[in-house]
Amino acid sequence: DPIPGANLSDVKAEAHGRLVAAGVLDANVVQSTSSNLDLLGDLLKYGPIAFALALLLNYLAIGSQFNSFKYPLYLLLTVPLALVGAVWAFYLTGNSLDIISVLGVVMLVGLVTKNAILLLDVAMHRAAEGEDLRSALIEAARVRFRPIVMTTMTVIVISIPLMVGAAQGAEFRKPLGLVILSGVLTSALLTFFVVPTAFYQFERRRYARLGAAAVPRAGAIYGTREQALEAPAEPHPGTRGSDPAAGSPRGTGSTGSARAETDGARSMGERETTTR
Repeated sequence: DPIPGANLSDVKAEAHGRLVAAGVLDANVVQSTSSNLDLLGDLLKYGPIAFALALLLNYLAIGSQFNSFKYPLYLLLTVPLALVGAVWAFYLTGNSLDIISVLGVVMLVGLVTKNAILLLDVAMHRAAEGEDLRSALIEAARVRFRPIVMTTMTVIVISIPLMVGAAQGAEFRKPLGLVILSGVLTSALLTFFVVPTAFYQFERRRYARLGAAAVPRAGAIYGTREQALEAPAEPHPGTRGSDPAAGSPRGTGSTGSARAETDGARSMGERETTTR
């Protein structure tokens, strides 16, 4: 008898138990399953391995870009957010995981981390320039909001035909589109809140120490701490007029004119002395 609401693995276990209880299965009887049940066994065996390998490779790739073993952990926070959306989508629609949907979950590992990369890259650059970490994260979310929304909409538009298709094999493509749509959408919405909050919570003290260490270095040039805070910003070495010895018109303006007046007065004095 069919079991209402049971998935494929429960049906397989129930059928095997009934055959053993009835004495049908023994040493002389070989049990064989269909291709779907064989794929189910491969799913349970290789699915977690593929997901863990995708996480590891993504972690190594991000770590090589940021030259850090800690920052990739903040970026990979988007993966659990995507999994939450995918699980809820399957629960609400009544679908079950299969080999195709597991491949979609593995694809999510690479699709959802890009949003956090776009966000934290701007925030880290602004914080490194001396801006407050909280302000840098807020400004990064404002600047990167449109690119993240645009890339997310692109993925959503691609996944819609997989879900609404009615041709042959649509039952295999629908779970893939559902995983991609729900995972990317949930991750994009929560990335603006979860990733900046976690980064600020664990990195604010380090950036505060870096900001405090920059003031004594400036005080060694301008004097006291108050003078260092009130001192004007030094021009960049590459800007015009920053090096008086370079001969630029702006850098030698006042000094050059004073020297010209002194030399002129001196030459006029020598001429009067010679005339006398």
